[in-house]
Amino acid sequence: LAGNGVFTSNPVGNLNARRIVGSAFADQAGVLSFEFSDDGTIWEAFGTTVTVGVSTYVTFDQVIYSALVRLVYTNGATVNTIFRLSAYTYPY
Repeated sequence: LAGNGVFTSNPVGNLNARRIVGSAFADQAGVLSFEFSDDGTIWEAFGTTVTVGVSTYVTFDQVIYSALVRLVYTNGATVNTIFRLSAYTYPY
């Protein structure tokens, strides 16, 4: 991912889902945030942000506030060559 680049996941929709959990790793620092939408057109950033440190795995557990959720990772100034993001939803 380029320096200051942004990765936006595909939206995940599940009316029964109440949480999204997962992990992230990058070889350069960045920030993971969560966006929510009821219509897939208007997206609102809400909830916590997760700081991803240099070469450090982090986990997250975020409440879902709408019908759709997507993850947004914003890279720091340095190009990263390793970026991993894993997430799933569940109804609890």
